[in-house]
Amino acid sequence: MPDSNGIRGIGLTFTDKSSSSSTPSETILAEAAEWLTILHDSHASEADRNACAAWCAQSPEHAQAWERAQCLLARLHHLPPHIASPLLNNKQTFSRREAIRKLTLMLLIPAGASSLFWQSDQFQLLTGDYHTATGQIQRWLLPDNSQLTLNTQSSTDVHYDDTQRLIGLKLGEIYIETHKDSRYPARPFQVQTQQGVIVALGTKFSVRQQASHTQVEIIEGAVRITPDNGLPHILHAGEATHFTQFAVAPQHPRSTASLSWLQGMMVADNLPLATVVTELNRYRSGVIRCDDKVANLRVSGAFPIRDTDLALHMLLQTYPLSMYSLTRYWITLYSSS
Repeated sequence: MPDSNGIRGIGLTFTDKSSSSSTPSETILAEAAEWLTILHDSHASEADRNACAAWCAQSPEHAQAWERAQCLLARLHHLPPHIASPLLNNKQTFSRREAIRKLTLMLLIPAGASSLFWQSDQFQLLTGDYHTATGQIQRWLLPDNSQLTLNTQSSTDVHYDDTQRLIGLKLGEIYIETHKDSRYPARPFQVQTQQGVIVALGTKFSVRQQASHTQVEIIEGAVRITPDNGLPHILHAGEATHFTQFAVAPQHPRSTASLSWLQGMMVADNLPLATVVTELNRYRSGVIRCDDKVANLRVSGAFPIRDTDLALHMLLQTYPLSMYSLTRYWITLYSSS
């Protein structure tokens, strides 16, 4: 990340107010976020720094907002590049408007929040251009008429400019139907994950971000997968694979049930109950668990993910299972025999 001297060199010194109970207004924090992006730009001038100093001097609230901004900058320098860099180097990935919005949100988070929070799934969800809550599945029409569908607990950033169409998958799972870009035929359609870049070659495909790898499935067309530190690989219709930052795994036939979530269903074909429960947990607030004695019970069927209570009822009606619920948010499945 570029050096922050341009931001700090405005000739102002403030005392530490991080423990103060007062909080600057959201409007002033948004202005502080905008100054952060302006002064972090390599083209920031002495006039910019003087203008920022004048802004800070308007009131103690302005000064406190700028101090928060500088504390945030220090945190950003200690975060992984895929989280921090896009927020400040917004010319590369995000519009300045989106960068300001996200920085403002970060400034609203209490100063005492740990660095683990900044890297958490909750933070990734909050800062995505498009995001879904637990159990939510939603589709968006993109500026070029491509369609982007987010599965539960997913978050993406979307950036279109004169040279690229870029989807940044921060968390979760997406399904994309690309549309021919009639306005700018040369612009590639790309999905950036934590492990590499996927370039669509006229296609319908899904991408899921896992902790250590990215899963890809192709329904129509093809994609080119390029790991951050590996060789590119072409994946064709009907194929699936996963990749790390170093290599793409051998492809295999994709499962016809893998995209059943688009129809609001989870299809199990002789899966262990533990696997079914793990999948249902993605769509439900709280925790479903199963006793070790029934974890390997083989399950087949189609279960509604938009109504996990009904899905649980179906399991109880079909298999030798009973359910113990401490509350709706803590459920255990165990053998009824």
